[in-house]
Amino acid sequence: MLFLLFRLDERSRKVVLVLYALFILVLLIFGGIYVVIEKFMKKQALKMDTYMYDLIKFKLVRNKNHFKSAVFYHEQRILFNTSKWFFRILILFTGIACILTALVFDKNFSRFFSEFFKLIPNFHWTTIKETNESLSHLENYQPIIGPGWLPVSVIPNVSLNPNLNFDEPILYCSTVYYIVAIACFVGLTRSTIAFIARVHRAFKMSNDVFQKDLSTLSPDDLSEFSNMINSPLPNINNNAGNNNNNDNSNQDNKDN
Repeated sequence: MLFLLFRLDERSRKVVLVLYALFILVLLIFGGIYVVIEKFMKKQALKMDTYMYDLIKFKLVRNKNHFKSAVFYHEQRILFNTSKWFFRILILFTGIACILTALVFDKNFSRFFSEFFKLIPNFHWTTIKETNESLSHLENYQPIIGPGWLPVSVIPNVSLNPNLNFDEPILYCSTVYYIVAIACFVGLTRSTIAFIARVHRAFKMSNDVFQKDLSTLSPDDLSEFSNMINSPLPNINNNAGNNNNNDNSNQDNKDN
Protein backbone atom coordinates (compact mmCIF):
# COMPACT_ATOMS: atom_id res chain seq x y z
CA MET A 1 0.00 0.00 0.00
CA LEU A 2 2.88 2.37 0.74
CA PHE A 3 4.42 1.70 -2.68
CA LEU A 4 1.10 2.48 -4.33
CA LEU A 5 0.88 5.69 -2.30
CA PHE A 6 4.24 6.92 -3.61
CA ARG A 7 3.24 6.14 -7.20
CA LEU A 8 0.21 8.45 -7.01
CA ASP A 9 0.41 12.11 -7.79
CA GLU A 10 0.50 14.73 -5.05
CA ARG A 11 -3.24 15.40 -4.95
CA SER A 12 -4.16 11.72 -4.87
CA ARG A 13 -1.69 11.14 -2.04
CA LYS A 14 -3.35 13.92 -0.06
CA VAL A 15 -6.72 12.30 -0.57
CA VAL A 16 -5.44 8.94 0.68
CA LEU A 17 -3.82 10.59 3.69
CA VAL A 18 -7.07 12.38 4.48
CA LEU A 19 -8.90 9.07 4.35
CA TYR A 20 -6.40 7.53 6.77
CA ALA A 21 -6.72 10.52 9.08
CA LEU A 22 -10.51 10.22 9.14
CA PHE A 23 -10.25 6.49 9.85
CA ILE A 24 -7.84 7.09 12.75
CA LEU A 25 -10.07 9.86 14.09
CA VAL A 26 -13.10 7.54 14.14
CA LEU A 27 -11.05 4.87 15.93
CA LEU A 28 -9.90 7.37 18.53
CA ILE A 29 -13.45 8.56 19.18
CA PHE A 30 -14.90 5.08 19.60
CA GLY A 31 -11.82 3.95 21.55
CA GLY A 32 -12.23 6.85 23.97
CA ILE A 33 -15.91 6.05 24.47
CA TYR A 34 -15.03 2.41 25.12
CA VAL A 35 -12.36 3.31 27.70
CA VAL A 36 -14.74 5.65 29.56
CA ILE A 37 -17.52 3.04 29.66
CA GLU A 38 -15.09 0.32 30.77
CA LYS A 39 -13.76 2.40 33.67
CA PHE A 40 -17.28 3.34 34.71
CA MET A 41 -18.42 -0.30 34.67
CA LYS A 42 -15.43 -1.42 36.76
CA LYS A 43 -16.14 1.26 39.34
CA GLN A 44 -19.84 0.43 39.51
CA ALA A 45 -19.24 -3.33 39.65
CA LEU A 46 -17.22 -3.01 42.86
CA LYS A 47 -20.22 -1.48 44.63
CA MET A 48 -21.81 -4.90 44.60
CA ASP A 49 -19.11 -6.11 47.02
CA THR A 50 -20.09 -3.56 49.68
CA TYR A 51 -23.50 -5.08 50.39
CA MET A 52 -22.70 -8.73 49.57
CA TYR A 53 -19.53 -9.03 51.67
CA ASP A 54 -21.30 -9.31 55.03
CA LEU A 55 -23.89 -11.72 53.62
CA ILE A 56 -21.11 -14.04 52.47
CA LYS A 57 -19.07 -13.56 55.64
CA PHE A 58 -21.90 -14.56 57.98
CA LYS A 59 -23.05 -17.33 55.61
CA LEU A 60 -26.48 -15.85 54.95
CA VAL A 61 -25.97 -16.77 51.30
CA ARG A 62 -24.99 -20.42 50.95
CA ASN A 63 -24.85 -21.19 47.21
CA LYS A 64 -24.17 -19.43 43.94
CA ASN A 65 -27.77 -19.48 42.76
CA HIS A 66 -28.85 -17.72 45.93
CA PHE A 67 -25.97 -15.28 45.46
CA LYS A 68 -26.99 -14.40 41.90
CA SER A 69 -30.68 -14.10 42.72
CA ALA A 70 -29.96 -11.83 45.71
CA VAL A 71 -27.81 -9.48 43.64
CA PHE A 72 -30.26 -9.46 40.73
CA TYR A 73 -33.19 -8.67 43.05
CA HIS A 74 -31.32 -5.86 44.80
CA GLU A 75 -30.01 -4.32 41.57
CA GLN A 76 -33.42 -4.61 39.95
CA ARG A 77 -34.95 -2.54 42.72
CA ILE A 78 -32.16 0.05 42.46
CA LEU A 79 -32.66 0.30 38.69
CA PHE A 80 -36.40 0.72 39.12
CA ASN A 81 -36.08 3.37 41.84
CA THR A 82 -33.57 5.43 39.85
CA SER A 83 -35.25 5.05 36.46
CA LYS A 84 -38.76 5.94 37.52
CA TRP A 85 -37.78 9.54 38.27
CA PHE A 86 -36.27 10.02 34.83
CA PHE A 87 -39.43 8.65 33.21
CA ARG A 88 -41.62 10.87 35.36
CA ILE A 89 -39.61 13.99 34.49
CA LEU A 90 -39.65 13.11 30.79
CA ILE A 91 -43.42 12.49 30.80
CA LEU A 92 -44.00 15.72 32.73
CA PHE A 93 -41.99 17.87 30.31
CA THR A 94 -43.57 16.13 27.31
CA GLY A 95 -47.00 17.00 28.65
CA ILE A 96 -45.97 20.61 29.27
CA ALA A 97 -44.52 20.81 25.74
CA CYS A 98 -47.73 19.47 24.19
CA ILE A 99 -49.92 21.87 26.18
CA LEU A 100 -47.64 24.80 25.34
CA THR A 101 -47.64 23.90 21.66
CA ALA A 102 -51.43 23.56 21.56
CA LEU A 103 -52.06 26.89 23.33
CA VAL A 104 -49.23 29.13 22.15
CA PHE A 105 -47.71 27.73 18.95
CA ASP A 106 -50.90 26.95 17.00
CA LYS A 107 -50.68 23.18 17.50
CA ASN A 108 -47.59 22.97 15.28
CA PHE A 109 -46.13 19.91 17.00
CA SER A 110 -43.82 18.95 14.14
CA ARG A 111 -42.14 22.33 14.24
CA PHE A 112 -41.79 22.30 18.04
CA PHE A 113 -40.06 18.91 18.11
CA SER A 114 -37.82 19.74 15.10
CA GLU A 115 -36.84 23.33 15.90
CA PHE A 116 -34.01 22.26 18.21
CA PHE A 117 -32.21 20.43 15.40
CA LYS A 118 -31.75 23.70 13.53
CA LEU A 119 -29.06 24.54 16.09
CA ILE A 120 -26.91 21.69 14.81
CA PRO A 121 -24.44 23.15 12.28
CA ASN A 122 -23.97 21.64 8.85
CA PHE A 123 -20.67 19.87 8.26
CA HIS A 124 -19.67 19.43 4.65
CA TRP A 125 -16.48 17.84 3.38
CA THR A 126 -15.46 18.78 -0.15
CA THR A 127 -15.21 15.57 -2.17
CA ILE A 128 -13.09 14.60 -5.15
CA LYS A 129 -16.09 14.79 -7.45
CA GLU A 130 -16.97 18.33 -6.37
CA THR A 131 -13.36 19.47 -6.71
CA ASN A 132 -12.98 18.02 -10.20
CA GLU A 133 -16.28 19.55 -11.32
CA SER A 134 -15.45 23.01 -9.94
CA LEU A 135 -11.96 23.09 -11.48
CA SER A 136 -12.65 21.29 -14.74
CA HIS A 137 -12.89 24.59 -16.68
CA LEU A 138 -9.26 25.44 -15.97
CA GLU A 139 -6.66 24.76 -18.63
CA ASN A 140 -4.13 22.00 -18.05
CA TYR A 141 -6.10 20.83 -15.01
CA GLN A 142 -5.32 17.28 -13.99
CA PRO A 143 -8.32 15.71 -12.25
CA ILE A 144 -7.79 14.01 -8.92
CA ILE A 145 -7.79 10.23 -9.18
CA GLY A 146 -9.96 8.39 -6.72
CA PRO A 147 -13.58 7.67 -5.73
CA GLY A 148 -15.84 10.68 -6.06
CA TRP A 149 -17.12 10.44 -2.47
CA LEU A 150 -13.69 10.74 -0.83
CA PRO A 151 -13.03 14.09 0.95
CA VAL A 152 -10.04 16.18 -0.06
CA SER A 153 -9.51 17.70 3.43
CA VAL A 154 -9.87 16.64 7.04
CA ILE A 155 -11.39 19.95 8.20
CA PRO A 156 -15.00 20.32 7.02
CA ASN A 157 -16.83 23.45 5.97
CA VAL A 158 -19.11 24.46 8.86
CA SER A 159 -22.24 26.53 8.27
CA LEU A 160 -25.38 27.33 10.25
CA ASN A 161 -28.86 26.37 9.17
CA PRO A 162 -30.25 29.19 6.97
CA ASN A 163 -33.72 28.71 8.52
CA LEU A 164 -32.43 29.36 12.03
CA ASN A 165 -34.07 32.36 13.70
CA PHE A 166 -33.00 33.30 17.23
CA ASP A 167 -35.94 35.69 17.67
CA GLU A 168 -38.58 32.96 17.81
CA PRO A 169 -39.61 31.73 21.29
CA ILE A 170 -40.38 28.25 20.00
CA LEU A 171 -36.65 27.71 19.47
CA TYR A 172 -35.86 28.25 23.16
CA CYS A 173 -38.79 26.12 24.36
CA SER A 174 -37.75 23.28 22.09
CA THR A 175 -34.15 23.61 23.26
CA VAL A 176 -35.13 23.38 26.94
CA TYR A 177 -37.25 20.29 26.24
CA TYR A 178 -34.46 18.48 24.42
CA ILE A 179 -31.88 19.38 27.07
CA VAL A 180 -34.12 17.76 29.69
CA ALA A 181 -34.72 14.77 27.40
CA ILE A 182 -30.99 14.30 26.80
CA ALA A 183 -30.28 14.54 30.55
CA CYS A 184 -32.93 11.88 31.26
CA PHE A 185 -31.51 9.65 28.53
CA VAL A 186 -28.00 9.97 29.97
CA GLY A 187 -29.31 9.15 33.45
CA LEU A 188 -31.18 6.08 32.20
CA THR A 189 -28.15 4.91 30.25
CA ARG A 190 -25.91 5.36 33.28
CA SER A 191 -28.27 3.39 35.54
CA THR A 192 -28.61 0.60 32.97
CA ILE A 193 -24.85 0.27 32.48
CA ALA A 194 -24.33 0.17 36.26
CA PHE A 195 -27.00 -2.54 36.56
CA ILE A 196 -25.35 -4.64 33.84
CA ALA A 197 -21.89 -4.21 35.42
CA ARG A 198 -22.99 -5.34 38.90
CA VAL A 199 -25.05 -8.27 37.67
CA HIS A 200 -22.19 -9.40 35.43
CA ARG A 201 -19.79 -9.27 38.37
CA ALA A 202 -22.29 -11.21 40.50
CA PHE A 203 -22.45 -14.02 37.92
CA LYS A 204 -18.66 -14.05 37.75
CA MET A 205 -18.01 -13.93 41.50
CA SER A 206 -20.64 -16.55 42.28
CA ASN A 207 -18.45 -19.20 40.67
CA ASP A 208 -15.31 -17.96 42.44
CA VAL A 209 -16.81 -17.62 45.93
CA PHE A 210 -18.61 -20.97 46.00
CA GLN A 211 -16.09 -22.94 43.99
CA LYS A 212 -14.99 -26.20 45.61
CA ASP A 213 -11.33 -26.77 44.82
CA LEU A 214 -9.41 -29.58 46.53
CA SER A 215 -6.12 -27.80 45.88
CA THR A 216 -7.18 -25.04 48.27
CA LEU A 217 -8.05 -27.47 51.06
CA SER A 218 -5.43 -27.11 53.81
CA PRO A 219 -4.39 -29.77 56.40
CA ASP A 220 -5.83 -27.60 59.16
CA ASP A 221 -9.26 -27.89 57.58
CA LEU A 222 -8.95 -31.67 57.45
CA SER A 223 -7.80 -31.93 61.08
CA GLU A 224 -10.65 -29.68 62.21
CA PHE A 225 -13.14 -31.85 60.36
CA SER A 226 -11.68 -35.07 61.86
CA ASN A 227 -11.85 -33.61 65.38
CA MET A 228 -15.51 -32.81 64.85
CA ILE A 229 -16.18 -36.41 63.84
CA ASN A 230 -14.16 -38.00 66.67
CA SER A 231 -15.46 -35.75 69.42
CA PRO A 232 -17.91 -37.62 71.74
CA LEU A 233 -21.54 -36.73 71.54
CA PRO A 234 -23.22 -35.46 74.68
CA ASN A 235 -25.22 -38.03 76.66
CA ILE A 236 -28.70 -36.78 76.20
CA ASN A 237 -30.33 -39.49 78.33
CA ASN A 238 -28.18 -38.78 81.37
CA ASN A 239 -28.80 -35.08 81.09
CA ALA A 240 -32.50 -35.73 80.79
CA GLY A 241 -32.40 -38.01 83.89
CA ASN A 242 -30.55 -35.45 85.90
CA ASN A 243 -33.04 -32.79 84.90
CA ASN A 244 -35.92 -35.03 85.97
CA ASN A 245 -34.30 -35.74 89.34
CA ASN A 246 -33.79 -32.05 89.92
CA ASP A 247 -37.41 -31.38 89.06
CA ASN A 248 -38.61 -34.08 91.47
CA SER A 249 -36.46 -32.78 94.33
CA ASN A 250 -37.74 -29.29 93.75
CA GLN A 251 -41.32 -30.56 93.81
CA ASP A 252 -40.72 -32.42 97.13
CA ASN A 253 -39.29 -29.32 98.70
CA LYS A 254 -42.36 -27.38 97.68
CA ASP A 255 -44.66 -30.04 99.18
CA ASN A 256 -42.81 -29.96 102.49
